[in-house]
Amino acid sequence: MPNKPLISVITVTYNAAGSIEETIKSVIEKKGSGNEFIIIDGGSADGTIEIIKKYKEHINYWTSEPDKGIYDAMNKGINVATGAYLYFINAGDLLLGLPIDVLSGQEACAAKLLAFPVLDSSHKLRLPAINSSIKIRNLLPHQGCFYKRDLNIQYSLKFKVFSDFDLNQKLYSQKYPIKVFNEPVVATHELSGISHDKRYGKEIFKVVEGNFGPIYKFLSFVYFKMDGLYNRIKSL
Repeated sequence: MPNKPLISVITVTYNAAGSIEETIKSVIEKKGSGNEFIIIDGGSADGTIEIIKKYKEHINYWTSEPDKGIYDAMNKGINVATGAYLYFINAGDLLLGLPIDVLSGQEACAAKLLAFPVLDSSHKLRLPAINSSIKIRNLLPHQGCFYKRDLNIQYSLKFKVFSDFDLNQKLYSQKYPIKVFNEPVVATHELSGISHDKRYGKEIFKVVEGNFGPIYKFLSFVYFKMDGLYNRIKSL
């Protein structure tokens, strides 16, 4: 019986013809032979499917069908994944490398979530951290997170864009072992994605309140207001 993959790299897409090809090419180049690549498309009608088919010999599994949003698609990817770790990188983001040595080494054994740095499209390095501040803001860049398959994670469909934050808060509050690393940088993160759309900003506070209550919702609101003010002053 063949060995199972170490990492399942999962990409979800929907009408992403303008950005999916570079993401696919980065995964093909960096994923290595001992890992699998899964694409879950939401029924695109803009040329995305044709791009996926162009690289189908490098993709272990792909499908295209209507879904209930990003996290429904990600859950579908989880359900077909066979790797020891689950890793998500979506259209517009680029894989720079997989931390195979770390994930297959002894220091990874006890951890259920391992998080690595990512570089955003403004060239800012996003280092992961794990401390009580996660109660008000996400400290774990989504494109840097590797989840143990035996966690049996599923993303909540209550949230459109911050269910990954909800999951990380739940893992923290339930005291699952989380380990963070300052290297290597594993991906680039495109800031023009839906998670940076201001229309969905209030969803962060719903996540916080659901996991830690109204006091932390208020603290989260204050933090983001102050952070926004600081950034506006810095740009003057």
